[in-house]
Amino acid sequence: MKQYFKISLLGLVASLNLHGSPLPQNTPVAINPSAERVIEWAKSNNVPELTKILKEDAKNPKDVYQHPITQENITEIEFEGFLDYDRSTRTPINTTHHILGPNYSDFDLVAKFSTPETLQALFRSGVELDSYPNFAIGKFNVSNSGAEYTTEYHHKKAINGDEEAFAGMILHGEYASTPLVTAAADGHLGMVKTIAENAISGAARIDIPNRLDFPAANFIKPGVFAFNINALTAALLNKHFDVAQYLIDKGALPLGGTLRENKKAFLVLIRKSYPQLKIEPIDIVKLVQDAKLRLPPEAQKQIDEAVKQKLDEQRKVALEKETKREQEMLEQNIREFDQALHDHDLPALAWLIQNHPYLLANAISRQRIGSDLRIAQFIHSEMQKQRLPFTGEIFTTWLQGAVRADAVDVVTWLLETIAQFDVKFMIGSMLNASDIVPDSKVEAYLRKTGLFFNVINENRMREHQAEKRAAEEKQRAAR
Repeated sequence: MKQYFKISLLGLVASLNLHGSPLPQNTPVAINPSAERVIEWAKSNNVPELTKILKEDAKNPKDVYQHPITQENITEIEFEGFLDYDRSTRTPINTTHHILGPNYSDFDLVAKFSTPETLQALFRSGVELDSYPNFAIGKFNVSNSGAEYTTEYHHKKAINGDEEAFAGMILHGEYASTPLVTAAADGHLGMVKTIAENAISGAARIDIPNRLDFPAANFIKPGVFAFNINALTAALLNKHFDVAQYLIDKGALPLGGTLRENKKAFLVLIRKSYPQLKIEPIDIVKLVQDAKLRLPPEAQKQIDEAVKQKLDEQRKVALEKETKREQEMLEQNIREFDQALHDHDLPALAWLIQNHPYLLANAISRQRIGSDLRIAQFIHSEMQKQRLPFTGEIFTTWLQGAVRADAVDVVTWLLETIAQFDVKFMIGSMLNASDIVPDSKVEAYLRKTGLFFNVINENRMREHQAEKRAAEEKQRAAR
Protein backbone atom coordinates (compact mmCIF):
# COMPACT_ATOMS: atom_id res chain seq x y z
CA MET A 1 0.00 0.00 0.00
CA LYS A 2 1.37 3.34 -1.02
CA GLN A 3 2.02 5.42 2.01
CA TYR A 4 2.65 9.09 2.46
CA PHE A 5 4.48 10.50 5.41
CA LYS A 6 4.07 14.09 6.40
CA ILE A 7 5.43 15.86 9.44
CA SER A 8 4.90 19.53 10.11
CA LEU A 9 6.64 21.56 12.75
CA LEU A 10 3.99 24.19 13.39
CA GLY A 11 5.29 25.98 16.41
CA LEU A 12 8.34 26.20 18.59
CA VAL A 13 8.24 27.85 22.00
CA ALA A 14 11.54 26.93 23.57
CA SER A 15 13.01 27.60 26.99
CA LEU A 16 16.47 26.48 28.05
CA ASN A 17 17.16 25.69 31.70
CA LEU A 18 20.88 26.18 31.77
CA HIS A 19 21.29 26.12 35.55
CA GLY A 20 18.84 23.45 36.64
CA SER A 21 19.35 19.97 37.99
CA PRO A 22 20.94 17.33 35.74
CA LEU A 23 17.53 15.90 34.93
CA PRO A 24 14.38 17.73 33.81
CA GLN A 25 11.83 17.64 36.61
CA ASN A 26 8.78 18.04 34.37
CA THR A 27 9.10 14.81 32.42
CA PRO A 28 8.14 11.21 33.17
CA VAL A 29 11.85 10.27 33.02
CA ALA A 30 12.59 12.52 35.98
CA ILE A 31 10.54 10.38 38.36
CA ASN A 32 12.74 7.38 37.54
CA PRO A 33 15.22 7.32 40.44
CA SER A 34 17.62 5.18 38.43
CA ALA A 35 18.63 8.14 36.29
CA GLU A 36 19.41 10.34 39.28
CA ARG A 37 21.30 7.54 40.99
CA VAL A 38 23.47 6.90 37.91
CA ILE A 39 24.56 10.52 37.76
CA GLU A 40 25.18 10.56 41.52
CA TRP A 41 27.22 7.34 41.32
CA ALA A 42 29.14 8.65 38.29
CA LYS A 43 30.05 11.87 40.09
CA SER A 44 30.99 10.05 43.28
CA ASN A 45 32.87 7.33 41.36
CA ASN A 46 30.79 4.56 42.93
CA VAL A 47 32.28 1.62 41.02
CA PRO A 48 30.26 -1.21 42.68
CA GLU A 49 26.85 0.37 41.92
CA LEU A 50 27.88 1.45 38.44
CA THR A 51 29.18 -2.03 37.69
CA LYS A 52 25.90 -3.53 38.81
CA ILE A 53 23.70 -1.24 36.71
CA LEU A 54 25.89 -1.44 33.58
CA LYS A 55 25.90 -5.23 33.69
CA GLU A 56 22.14 -5.17 34.22
CA ASP A 57 21.82 -2.94 31.14
CA ALA A 58 23.71 -5.52 29.10
CA LYS A 59 21.13 -8.14 30.07
CA ASN A 60 18.06 -5.91 29.64
CA PRO A 61 18.69 -3.45 26.81
CA LYS A 62 15.10 -2.19 26.45
CA ASP A 63 15.35 0.92 28.64
CA VAL A 64 19.06 1.64 28.39
CA TYR A 65 18.68 5.03 26.71
CA GLN A 66 16.42 6.92 29.10
CA HIS A 67 18.27 9.93 30.47
CA PRO A 68 17.80 13.42 29.02
CA ILE A 69 19.94 16.27 30.36
CA THR A 70 18.19 19.54 31.11
CA GLN A 71 21.01 21.79 29.94
CA GLU A 72 21.03 20.11 26.55
CA ASN A 73 17.31 19.88 25.89
CA ILE A 74 14.94 22.35 24.38
CA THR A 75 11.73 22.07 26.37
CA GLU A 76 8.13 23.09 25.84
CA ILE A 77 8.17 22.39 22.12
CA GLU A 78 4.81 22.54 20.45
CA PHE A 79 4.87 19.74 17.90
CA GLU A 80 2.01 18.68 15.74
CA GLY A 81 3.05 15.57 13.90
CA PHE A 82 0.56 13.71 11.84
CA LEU A 83 0.74 10.69 9.56
CA ASP A 84 -1.52 11.40 6.65
CA TYR A 85 -2.05 8.32 4.52
CA ASP A 86 -4.65 5.54 4.86
CA ARG A 87 -6.95 7.07 7.50
CA SER A 88 -9.10 3.92 7.57
CA THR A 89 -6.29 2.11 9.36
CA ARG A 90 -4.22 4.95 10.80
CA THR A 91 -5.16 7.76 13.14
CA PRO A 92 -3.37 11.12 12.94
CA ILE A 93 -0.98 11.60 15.86
CA ASN A 94 -0.80 14.91 17.70
CA THR A 95 2.01 15.68 20.13
CA THR A 96 2.60 18.84 22.15
CA HIS A 97 4.94 20.09 24.85
CA HIS A 98 7.79 17.64 24.61
CA ILE A 99 11.50 17.61 25.20
CA LEU A 100 13.88 17.61 22.26
CA GLY A 101 17.35 16.26 22.93
CA PRO A 102 19.56 13.19 23.31
CA ASN A 103 18.55 10.45 25.70
CA TYR A 104 21.77 9.17 27.22
CA SER A 105 22.49 5.65 28.32
CA ASP A 106 23.93 4.82 31.72
CA PHE A 107 27.30 4.32 30.04
CA ASP A 108 27.04 7.78 28.42
CA LEU A 109 26.41 9.32 31.83
CA VAL A 110 29.52 7.62 33.19
CA ALA A 111 31.53 9.07 30.29
CA LYS A 112 29.96 12.47 30.90
CA PHE A 113 30.11 12.79 34.70
CA SER A 114 32.71 10.35 35.99
CA THR A 115 36.51 10.03 35.74
CA PRO A 116 38.88 7.94 33.64
CA GLU A 117 40.01 6.14 36.78
CA THR A 118 36.44 5.08 37.55
CA LEU A 119 35.95 3.84 34.00
CA GLN A 120 39.17 1.84 34.16
CA ALA A 121 37.95 0.28 37.40
CA LEU A 122 34.66 -0.61 35.68
CA PHE A 123 36.52 -2.35 32.87
CA ARG A 124 38.57 -4.27 35.43
CA SER A 125 35.35 -5.33 37.18
CA GLY A 126 34.06 -6.98 34.02
CA VAL A 127 32.05 -4.24 32.31
CA GLU A 128 32.48 -4.65 28.55
CA LEU A 129 32.05 -1.82 26.10
CA ASP A 130 31.32 -4.10 23.15
CA SER A 131 28.52 -6.00 24.88
CA TYR A 132 26.69 -2.84 25.89
CA PRO A 133 23.28 -2.65 24.17
CA ASN A 134 23.12 -0.57 21.00
CA PHE A 135 26.62 0.76 21.55
CA ALA A 136 26.58 2.30 18.09
CA ILE A 137 23.05 3.69 17.93
CA GLY A 138 20.76 4.65 20.75
CA LYS A 139 18.01 7.22 21.17
CA PHE A 140 17.52 10.84 20.31
CA ASN A 141 14.15 11.62 21.74
CA VAL A 142 11.09 13.77 21.74
CA SER A 143 9.79 12.31 24.96
CA ASN A 144 6.41 10.55 25.05
CA SER A 145 5.59 11.54 21.49
CA GLY A 146 3.52 8.45 20.80
CA ALA A 147 4.65 8.37 17.17
CA GLU A 148 4.81 4.85 15.81
CA TYR A 149 5.91 5.12 12.22
CA THR A 150 9.37 5.58 10.79
CA THR A 151 11.59 3.69 8.36
CA GLU A 152 15.17 3.70 7.24
CA TYR A 153 13.89 5.67 4.30
CA HIS A 154 13.36 8.67 6.60
CA HIS A 155 16.91 8.39 7.93
CA LYS A 156 18.36 8.59 4.44
CA LYS A 157 16.15 11.53 3.53
CA ALA A 158 16.97 13.32 6.79
CA ILE A 159 20.70 12.86 6.24
CA ASN A 160 20.23 14.52 2.84
CA GLY A 161 18.50 17.51 4.40
CA ASP A 162 14.82 16.54 4.48
CA GLU A 163 13.34 18.34 7.50
CA GLU A 164 10.07 16.39 7.55
CA ALA A 165 11.94 13.09 7.45
CA PHE A 166 14.09 14.27 10.36
CA ALA A 167 10.98 15.18 12.35
CA GLY A 168 9.65 11.68 11.71
CA MET A 169 12.95 10.20 12.79
CA ILE A 170 13.10 11.97 16.14
CA LEU A 171 9.41 11.48 16.87
CA HIS A 172 10.12 7.78 16.72
CA GLY A 173 13.07 8.27 19.05
CA GLU A 174 16.04 7.34 16.89
CA TYR A 175 19.74 8.07 17.31
CA ALA A 176 21.80 9.03 20.34
CA SER A 177 25.33 9.39 21.53
CA THR A 178 27.93 6.79 22.44
CA PRO A 179 30.31 6.99 25.40
CA LEU A 180 33.23 7.86 23.10
CA VAL A 181 31.32 10.57 21.24
CA THR A 182 29.90 11.93 24.51
CA ALA A 183 33.36 12.24 26.03
CA ALA A 184 34.81 13.74 22.82
CA ALA A 185 32.01 16.28 22.50
CA ASP A 186 32.61 17.40 26.09
CA GLY A 187 36.38 17.58 25.59
CA HIS A 188 37.18 15.00 28.28
CA LEU A 189 40.54 13.87 26.90
CA GLY A 190 41.27 11.47 29.74
CA MET A 191 37.92 9.75 29.32
CA VAL A 192 38.37 9.63 25.54
CA LYS A 193 41.75 7.96 26.00
CA THR A 194 40.33 5.36 28.38
CA ILE A 195 37.37 4.49 26.12
CA ALA A 196 39.43 4.52 22.92
CA GLU A 197 42.18 2.32 24.35
CA ASN A 198 39.58 -0.18 25.51
CA ALA A 199 37.77 -0.07 22.14
CA ILE A 200 40.87 -0.71 20.04
CA SER A 201 42.77 -3.03 22.37
CA GLY A 202 43.43 -6.26 20.57
CA ALA A 203 41.95 -4.94 17.31
CA ALA A 204 43.87 -5.32 14.08
CA ARG A 205 45.29 -2.06 12.76
CA ILE A 206 42.93 -2.19 9.79
CA ASP A 207 39.92 -2.37 12.15
CA ILE A 208 40.86 0.58 14.37
CA PRO A 209 39.26 3.31 12.21
CA ASN A 210 35.98 1.41 12.36
CA ARG A 211 36.27 0.94 16.13
CA LEU A 212 36.56 4.72 16.51
CA ASP A 213 33.84 5.51 13.99
CA PHE A 214 30.50 4.45 15.47
CA PRO A 215 27.89 6.97 14.25
CA ALA A 216 26.03 8.91 16.89
CA ALA A 217 24.02 12.02 17.67
CA ASN A 218 25.11 14.56 20.25
CA PHE A 219 24.41 17.96 21.75
CA ILE A 220 26.68 20.70 20.38
CA LYS A 221 25.26 23.86 21.91
CA PRO A 222 21.79 25.10 22.90
CA GLY A 223 19.48 24.45 20.00
CA VAL A 224 22.10 22.66 17.88
CA PHE A 225 22.43 18.90 17.57
CA ALA A 226 24.75 16.84 15.36
CA PHE A 227 23.76 13.57 13.72
CA ASN A 228 25.72 10.70 12.20
CA ILE A 229 28.97 12.02 13.62
CA ASN A 230 31.89 10.09 15.00
CA ALA A 231 34.01 11.09 18.00
CA LEU A 232 36.51 12.99 15.85
CA THR A 233 33.78 15.13 14.32
CA ALA A 234 32.23 15.75 17.74
CA ALA A 235 35.56 17.00 19.08
CA LEU A 236 36.13 19.24 16.04
CA LEU A 237 32.64 20.74 16.17
CA ASN A 238 33.23 21.80 19.78
CA LYS A 239 36.84 22.86 19.05
CA HIS A 240 38.43 20.29 21.36
CA PHE A 241 41.50 20.02 19.16
CA ASP A 242 43.58 18.08 21.70
CA VAL A 243 40.94 15.35 21.67
CA ALA A 244 40.78 15.45 17.87
CA GLN A 245 44.56 15.15 17.55
CA TYR A 246 44.63 12.22 19.96
CA LEU A 247 41.95 10.36 17.98
CA ILE A 248 43.81 11.01 14.72
CA ASP A 249 47.04 9.75 16.26
CA LYS A 250 45.27 6.59 17.45
CA GLY A 251 44.02 5.79 13.93
CA ALA A 252 40.70 7.58 13.54
CA LEU A 253 40.04 8.62 9.94
CA PRO A 254 38.43 11.99 9.19
CA LEU A 255 35.76 10.51 6.94
CA GLY A 256 35.25 7.35 8.94
CA GLY A 257 36.15 3.70 8.52
CA THR A 258 35.29 1.34 5.71
CA LEU A 259 32.25 -0.18 7.44
CA ARG A 260 30.30 3.07 7.65
CA GLU A 261 27.20 2.79 5.46
CA ASN A 262 26.53 6.50 5.25
CA LYS A 263 29.28 8.94 6.06
CA LYS A 264 27.17 12.04 5.70
CA ALA A 265 26.92 14.04 8.92
CA PHE A 266 24.57 16.93 9.51
CA LEU A 267 23.58 19.56 12.02
CA VAL A 268 20.05 20.28 13.14
CA LEU A 269 19.43 23.85 14.30
CA ILE A 270 16.30 24.77 16.21
CA ARG A 271 15.78 28.49 16.49
CA LYS A 272 13.76 30.08 19.28
CA SER A 273 13.24 33.45 17.67
CA TYR A 274 11.24 32.01 14.80
CA PRO A 275 9.73 28.53 14.56
CA GLN A 276 12.33 26.85 12.40
CA LEU A 277 14.04 23.52 12.12
CA LYS A 278 17.04 23.74 9.82
CA ILE A 279 19.32 20.95 8.59
CA GLU A 280 22.88 21.76 7.51
CA PRO A 281 25.52 19.33 6.18
CA ILE A 282 28.78 19.14 8.12
CA ASP A 283 31.90 19.77 6.03
CA ILE A 284 34.22 17.41 7.88
CA VAL A 285 37.12 18.08 5.51
CA LYS A 286 36.97 21.80 6.28
CA LEU A 287 36.79 21.09 10.02
CA VAL A 288 39.98 19.03 9.80
CA GLN A 289 41.76 21.56 7.61
CA ASP A 290 40.80 24.51 9.84
CA ALA A 291 42.01 22.63 12.94
CA LYS A 292 45.47 22.26 11.35
CA LEU A 293 45.88 18.75 12.77
CA ARG A 294 48.94 16.61 12.14
CA LEU A 295 47.66 13.92 9.81
CA PRO A 296 49.27 10.53 9.26
CA PRO A 297 49.54 9.35 5.63
CA GLU A 298 46.28 7.38 5.58
CA ALA A 299 44.25 10.26 7.02
CA GLN A 300 45.94 12.77 4.71
CA LYS A 301 45.16 10.54 1.74
CA GLN A 302 41.49 10.51 2.73
CA ILE A 303 41.43 14.30 2.98
CA ASP A 304 43.24 14.73 -0.35
CA GLU A 305 40.83 12.38 -2.10
CA ALA A 306 37.85 14.17 -0.55
CA VAL A 307 39.19 17.56 -1.65
CA LYS A 308 39.76 16.25 -5.16
CA GLN A 309 36.29 14.70 -5.24
CA LYS A 310 34.77 17.97 -4.07
CA LEU A 311 36.63 19.94 -6.74
CA ASP A 312 35.57 17.41 -9.38
CA GLU A 313 31.96 17.72 -8.25
CA GLN A 314 32.19 21.52 -8.34
CA ARG A 315 33.63 21.40 -11.85
CA LYS A 316 30.91 18.96 -12.90
CA VAL A 317 28.18 21.18 -11.47
CA ALA A 318 29.72 24.25 -13.12
CA LEU A 319 29.99 22.44 -16.45
CA GLU A 320 26.40 21.19 -16.24
CA LYS A 321 25.25 24.69 -15.37
CA GLU A 322 27.16 26.20 -18.28
CA THR A 323 25.95 23.50 -20.67
CA LYS A 324 22.38 24.10 -19.57
CA ARG A 325 22.81 27.85 -20.02
CA GLU A 326 24.25 27.38 -23.51
CA GLN A 327 21.48 24.97 -24.46
CA GLU A 328 18.81 27.39 -23.26
CA MET A 329 20.49 30.20 -25.20
CA LEU A 330 20.68 28.04 -28.33
CA GLU A 331 17.02 27.11 -28.05
CA GLN A 332 16.09 30.78 -27.63
CA ASN A 333 18.22 31.78 -30.64
CA ILE A 334 16.70 29.02 -32.76
CA ARG A 335 13.22 30.27 -31.85
CA GLU A 336 14.26 33.77 -32.93
CA PHE A 337 15.80 32.34 -36.11
CA ASP A 338 12.56 30.51 -36.95
CA GLN A 339 10.53 33.64 -36.29
CA ALA A 340 12.77 35.67 -38.59
CA LEU A 341 12.34 33.01 -41.28
CA HIS A 342 8.58 33.14 -40.84
CA ASP A 343 8.65 36.93 -41.19
CA HIS A 344 11.14 36.83 -44.12
CA ASP A 345 13.23 39.21 -42.02
CA LEU A 346 16.70 39.06 -43.60
CA PRO A 347 18.29 41.78 -41.37
CA ALA A 348 17.22 39.88 -38.25
CA LEU A 349 18.69 36.63 -39.61
CA ALA A 350 21.93 38.42 -40.49
CA TRP A 351 22.18 39.85 -36.97
CA LEU A 352 21.54 36.47 -35.33
CA ILE A 353 24.16 34.69 -37.43
CA GLN A 354 26.71 37.46 -36.93
CA ASN A 355 26.29 37.42 -33.13
CA HIS A 356 25.76 33.67 -32.77
CA PRO A 357 27.79 31.94 -35.50
CA TYR A 358 27.14 28.50 -33.97
CA LEU A 359 23.46 29.00 -34.70
CA LEU A 360 23.89 28.34 -38.43
CA ALA A 361 24.93 24.71 -38.02
CA ASN A 362 21.91 24.06 -35.81
CA ALA A 363 19.25 25.79 -37.91
CA ILE A 364 20.06 25.33 -41.61
CA SER A 365 17.84 22.28 -42.11
CA ARG A 366 14.65 24.32 -42.32
CA GLN A 367 12.28 23.91 -45.28
CA ARG A 368 11.17 27.52 -44.83
CA ILE A 369 14.61 28.69 -46.03
CA GLY A 370 13.61 27.50 -49.49
CA SER A 371 10.63 29.83 -49.57
CA ASP A 372 12.70 33.02 -50.00
CA LEU A 373 15.53 33.38 -52.55
CA ARG A 374 17.22 36.24 -50.71
CA ILE A 375 17.34 34.25 -47.48
CA ALA A 376 18.43 31.02 -49.19
CA GLN A 377 21.29 32.75 -51.03
CA PHE A 378 22.37 34.61 -47.88
CA ILE A 379 22.45 31.50 -45.73
CA HIS A 380 24.26 29.55 -48.45
CA SER A 381 26.88 32.29 -48.54
CA GLU A 382 27.26 32.23 -44.74
CA MET A 383 27.66 28.45 -44.85
CA GLN A 384 30.53 28.86 -47.29
CA LYS A 385 32.20 31.39 -44.95
CA GLN A 386 31.95 28.91 -42.08
CA ARG A 387 32.94 26.05 -44.39
CA LEU A 388 29.81 24.13 -43.55
CA PRO A 389 29.04 21.34 -46.05
CA PHE A 390 25.97 21.85 -48.20
CA THR A 391 24.79 18.25 -48.00
CA GLY A 392 22.27 16.46 -50.15
CA GLU A 393 19.91 16.41 -47.17
CA ILE A 394 20.02 20.22 -46.88
CA PHE A 395 19.59 20.58 -50.65
CA THR A 396 16.52 18.32 -50.61
CA THR A 397 15.02 20.12 -47.61
CA TRP A 398 15.36 23.53 -49.21
CA LEU A 399 14.04 22.23 -52.55
CA GLN A 400 10.97 20.72 -50.90
CA GLY A 401 10.33 24.01 -49.08
CA ALA A 402 10.66 25.96 -52.33
CA VAL A 403 8.29 23.63 -54.22
CA ARG A 404 5.65 23.73 -51.50
CA ALA A 405 5.92 27.54 -51.28
CA ASP A 406 5.79 27.78 -55.13
CA ALA A 407 9.08 29.74 -54.95
CA VAL A 408 10.09 29.06 -58.55
CA ASP A 409 13.09 31.38 -58.32
CA VAL A 410 14.55 29.28 -55.49
CA VAL A 411 13.82 26.05 -57.39
CA THR A 412 15.54 27.45 -60.49
CA TRP A 413 18.55 28.61 -58.45
CA LEU A 414 18.93 25.27 -56.66
CA LEU A 415 18.55 23.09 -59.75
CA GLU A 416 20.47 25.21 -62.24
CA THR A 417 23.14 26.87 -60.08
CA ILE A 418 23.72 24.91 -56.90
CA ALA A 419 23.13 21.29 -57.94
CA GLN A 420 26.37 19.39 -58.50
CA PHE A 421 24.67 16.31 -59.96
CA ASP A 422 22.45 15.28 -62.85
CA VAL A 423 19.11 16.66 -61.76
CA LYS A 424 17.11 14.44 -64.13
CA PHE A 425 18.16 11.27 -62.35
CA MET A 426 17.79 12.61 -58.79
CA ILE A 427 14.75 14.87 -58.85
CA GLY A 428 12.29 11.99 -58.50
CA SER A 429 13.87 10.80 -55.24
CA MET A 430 13.83 14.29 -53.79
CA LEU A 431 10.21 15.24 -54.45
CA ASN A 432 6.81 13.67 -54.18
CA ALA A 433 4.14 14.53 -56.69
CA SER A 434 2.03 15.69 -53.76
CA ASP A 435 4.66 18.36 -52.97
CA ILE A 436 3.88 20.14 -56.26
CA VAL A 437 1.02 22.60 -56.09
CA PRO A 438 -1.30 22.03 -59.10
CA ASP A 439 -1.16 24.75 -61.75
CA SER A 440 1.65 26.48 -59.87
CA LYS A 441 4.70 28.27 -61.25
CA VAL A 442 6.89 25.41 -60.04
CA GLU A 443 4.78 22.84 -61.87
CA ALA A 444 5.03 24.92 -65.04
CA TYR A 445 8.81 25.14 -64.65
CA LEU A 446 9.16 21.40 -64.06
CA ARG A 447 6.98 20.60 -67.07
CA LYS A 448 8.97 23.01 -69.23
CA THR A 449 12.28 21.41 -68.23
CA GLY A 450 10.89 17.88 -68.47
CA LEU A 451 11.58 17.21 -64.79
CA PHE A 452 7.93 16.92 -63.88
CA PHE A 453 7.66 13.56 -65.60
CA ASN A 454 10.77 12.32 -63.82
CA VAL A 455 9.03 13.07 -60.54
CA ILE A 456 5.81 11.35 -61.64
CA ASN A 457 7.61 8.29 -63.01
CA GLU A 458 9.79 7.95 -59.91
CA ASN A 459 6.74 8.23 -57.68
CA ARG A 460 4.87 5.60 -59.67
CA MET A 461 7.86 3.29 -59.53
CA ARG A 462 8.07 3.68 -55.75
CA GLU A 463 4.36 3.01 -55.40
CA HIS A 464 4.65 -0.11 -57.58
CA GLN A 465 7.59 -1.41 -55.53
CA ALA A 466 5.66 -0.78 -52.29
CA GLU A 467 2.62 -2.68 -53.62
CA LYS A 468 4.85 -5.55 -54.74
CA ARG A 469 6.49 -5.81 -51.30
CA ALA A 470 3.10 -5.77 -49.60
CA ALA A 471 1.86 -8.60 -51.85
CA GLU A 472 4.97 -10.68 -51.11
CA GLU A 473 4.50 -10.15 -47.37
CA LYS A 474 0.88 -11.22 -47.68
CA GLN A 475 1.86 -14.42 -49.55
CA ARG A 476 4.50 -15.29 -46.91
CA ALA A 477 1.96 -14.76 -44.16
CA ALA A 478 -0.54 -17.01 -45.96
CA ARG A 479 1.97 -19.88 -46.07
